[in-house]
Amino acid sequence: MILVIALLLADPAALSAEAAKLAQAQRLEEAKNLWEKALAADPKFFPALFNLGFFHFNAKRFEKAIPLLERAAGVRPADFNTRYVLGAALSQAGRVDDALRHWRQVHHGILQALPGRRLPALYPARQVRRTRACTRRN
Repeated sequence: MILVIALLLADPAALSAEAAKLAQAQRLEEAKNLWEKALAADPKFFPALFNLGFFHFNAKRFEKAIPLLERAAGVRPADFNTRYVLGAALSQAGRVDDALRHWRQVHHGILQALPGRRLPALYPARQVRRTRACTRRN
């Protein structure tokens, strides 16, 4: 038992895997604590960055989620989920232009994954203007 605890304390992957199990069991505060410990062991450990950021996003703590998701995007710039959730958090925090930048990167990544195919514009100019206008009113 003591060996297992020692390994968990030193290994961010083990901490993050255990945190994921706790999160699936709806033991969210315990999961959050383990993801934080994983980041203390390795500040660039992607699964802990993303999962802790997503934890705060789901709790509508966007100002806590954004820096974690930005760090996760820095570690894995091409990760679709990170860019998408980061864009959603930025949008909820009222930073629509930053959100659109990340969503465009998601769109660009989709295009790169489908060489030779052309997808329609994901965010037409009219929708962008409408989104910005709605954000300014609130």
